[in-house]
Amino acid sequence: MSSRLSAILAANPKAGANLKKADGLYLYNSDGTGTDKSAGLLLEELVKGLFGYTASSNASGNTTITPGVIALRHTEVTTVTGAGSTTRKFILATSSTPVAGTVVLHRVNLPATSGITLQWVNATAGGALLTSYVTDSSGDDLVAEFYFDGTAWQFLRFTVPANA
Repeated sequence: MSSRLSAILAANPKAGANLKKADGLYLYNSDGTGTDKSAGLLLEELVKGLFGYTASSNASGNTTITPGVIALRHTEVTTVTGAGSTTRKFILATSSTPVAGTVVLHRVNLPATSGITLQWVNATAGGALLTSYVTDSSGDDLVAEFYFDGTAWQFLRFTVPANA
């Protein structure tokens, strides 16, 4: 660790319960040019980057789920509508290069319509099938959970109904 960085850390000993959302920290260039301060960041903004949330709807076709670059946990809520005998793909993007261990919780709000096939795939619409689910007429919502292993998304589990 550089002596300048050590001095900054020693001068700013806040940790644990002493931290506030409005406290800041410094970001440094990752291009190897040194430890010049390049930006400040509020801890509240850092937390927003680590934990993401997106709401979407899917009446037909594909929905892409893209966690942020530094996200550790991303929650996606998708409301599905439309007729049965259709297929909906949920693409877990790798374009943001999530870190190994990143978790995606995907809540899917479902209509009381049978025969809608839900598919979760890795990286692209033509990517590896991670898991699938076919709706019944119950209208029970579900939660699908995935983790990133450093290379690809992996399926963990379903919770049906979502509030079980």
